[in-house]
Amino acid sequence: MTNTIVVDANVLLAALLGGRAKDLFASKSFRFVTTESTVWEATKYTHFIASKLNLAEEQVLQRLPELPILTVHPPSCSL
Repeated sequence: MTNTIVVDANVLLAALLGGRAKDLFASKSFRFVTTESTVWEATKYTHFIASKLNLAEEQVLQRLPELPILTVHPPSCSL
């Protein structure tokens, strides 16, 4: 049985930074869902993540779709 985790912007940003949050996304035990507005909110802070990782912002933006978020719901959807 797969458990569903609703992901907020902080978790997305932490996963982009690496570490334990990124490891959680690698787990096959979970199904990750979020909203379109959460993804948008996370993209507002990619410049911060880029500076922390010493990368170009475009490189960080390319990492976001690589996270295994199976479902992105419109903001009005109740999860």
